[in-house]
Amino acid sequence: MSMNKRTARCPKCNHLLMDQDKKCRHCNAAGKRKIVSIAALIAVALVVFVNLPRSPLTDAQKAVDSKGTDRDRYIQELSLGEQVQPVELIDLKESKQARRKLVDAKYQATLNGDEQILATAAHLAQQIQQQHEAQFVSIVIYQSDTQDMPLLELEYAEDGKGKSGKQSGTYFSEIWYTY
Repeated sequence: MSMNKRTARCPKCNHLLMDQDKKCRHCNAAGKRKIVSIAALIAVALVVFVNLPRSPLTDAQKAVDSKGTDRDRYIQELSLGEQVQPVELIDLKESKQARRKLVDAKYQATLNGDEQILATAAHLAQQIQQQHEAQFVSIVIYQSDTQDMPLLELEYAEDGKGKSGKQSGTYFSEIWYTY
């Protein structure tokens, strides 16, 4: 046996195979060349699968990842559903704080139920974040008939950082008002 020849073991009987063996001399099982070719096929399949083109994720979809809380995922799901309702913009202001672009927006609407209010606010927050390229968005929803009694204030940071830029571990933060 030459020292520069490679060897392997038979997968069936564990008998020593030489580099040139196509099958095991002991049990006649397929030799390592067949095994290597199967391994090569698997490796090629993995490379192809990993490099398959994927549709780009929207910013809203990126926001829902393993870092978000269950509540974040719930709010995200609501914001993409049928609960979202039309609203009327009252005021929108942009500012900067700690190198972060902030947008504060106030809306009025006639909304029924907490899920509808939350879905609409979350949808608006994500929409404003994209349109204004803001890192932090604050949405206040008022009932249509009065602008002095907010229903909900929802804060949204796509990167999971609050207004100050420090990691908060959540994307959405909500304050509900009851009267």
